[in-house]
Amino acid sequence: MRMFDQDGNLDADIQDALYEVGNVGLGMASITIGQILGMRVLLASPLVVPLESSRIEKYVTDVVSPKGHTKFGFFMEFQDKMQGMLLLIIDRDFILKVIEKMTGRVFEGDDILDDEGNFSAISEFANMIAGAYMKAIGSYTGIRIYLSPVMANIGEGMNLLKDALERLSCVCDMAICVKTDFVLSGEDGGKVGNSGQVIMMPGQDSVEKLMEALGM
Repeated sequence: MRMFDQDGNLDADIQDALYEVGNVGLGMASITIGQILGMRVLLASPLVVPLESSRIEKYVTDVVSPKGHTKFGFFMEFQDKMQGMLLLIIDRDFILKVIEKMTGRVFEGDDILDDEGNFSAISEFANMIAGAYMKAIGSYTGIRIYLSPVMANIGEGMNLLKDALERLSCVCDMAICVKTDFVLSGEDGGKVGNSGQVIMMPGQDSVEKLMEALGM
C-alpha cells in the first residue's frame, strides 16, 4: 500500500477513506453531544492533512483556527496495537454550557479545570464524545481502538495542537490529521458558532491497518 504519491501528497483513495472515517466517527459523536445539550450539531466536512514532525508549524497553521481564543484541549492516546491520538479542541463558552448542563450550576470563573466537580463533568463529557467516535469507527472498520484516560489542558488552539503533536512525535514520525468542526444549532435554528474541533491523529502504521480493514 502506497500512503503517499511521488510528490509526497497523501494518496487520494486513502484521503477519501479517512474523510469517510472522520464523517462516521463524528456523526455518532454529534448525536451524543446533541442528546446531552439538547441542541442539534452541524458538522463541517473533514479536513485530511498529513502531519510530519519536522513540519509541525505549517500543518498547525493549516488545521487550527486563528490565534487569540482560549480553548480547552482534551487528549486521549491510542492504546494496544494502534498508535496515535484523539484531540478535542473546544471553545470556552461551549465548556461552560456543558458544565451548566451536567452539574446544574453556572460557572463563570477562569479556573475551570481547578474545580474538581467541573473537571469531572467535562472529562466525562470528553470521554463520551471520544467513546462514541471510536465506537463508530470500530463499527465501520471492524477495528476497536482503545483510548487512554483523558488529559486536559487550556490555551490557544494552535498551542494545544502543537502540544499534542509533540506528544505524538514520541510515538511515530508521520501521522494523518482528520479534523472535523462542529457547530451547535439552537431550537430557533440559530447557529451558536464554531464550537469545537475533533481531530483524530493515527500514526502511519495505524492508518495502514484501518485501510487494510476497509479492503484497500
